[in-house]
Amino acid sequence: MPHDVFDAYAESYDQWYDDHRSTYLEELKLIGKITEVREADLEVGVGTGRFAVPLGIRLGIDPSLPMLRIARTRGVETIRGIAEALPLRDNSLGSILVMTSLCYFDDPSLALREIARVLAPGGRLVIGFLGRGGETAGQSLQTREKGRFLAYATLYTPGEVISMLAGAGFSEIREQAPGQASVRGFHVITARRSG
Repeated sequence: MPHDVFDAYAESYDQWYDDHRSTYLEELKLIGKITEVREADLEVGVGTGRFAVPLGIRLGIDPSLPMLRIARTRGVETIRGIAEALPLRDNSLGSILVMTSLCYFDDPSLALREIARVLAPGGRLVIGFLGRGGETAGQSLQTREKGRFLAYATLYTPGEVISMLAGAGFSEIREQAPGQASVRGFHVITARRSG
């Protein structure tokens, strides 16, 4: 994934959430209903902090310094890093959120194994993502602001994400409110680290 597109257009990326407020708030409402999100210690792929801040997540990791600068202005404590090599100790966190960033990971299976490594046994993972072929992803591809980023994304179906989670050692994998969430192609899946 060429991270320079996020570096070059961090402000434009952030502005998309204001310009498409109803979509943003719909996703925020769906993800905010998940108990584990309100208890999350970290957001992997925090971007500009648009989800971390209203969800009360104080720590975020992202590879883009310009995005992290914006997140810091919102009060998020930030760490520069990638999901495939998290700069955190084994078994150190209780709950992690990955919000609309799975599609940008260079190696999502490796990233999920890394997340499992830093979660304590029984720790929870919540993933919010735009599904392949979904209405929201299709509309976003048509907008210049979001389309320039989604052009580099690999979108997955819920089944593919569930399979990756199982392969990374997660259990109790569930799609949350599949009928409601998937209407526009936004999905939420929760999982527990085995062990």
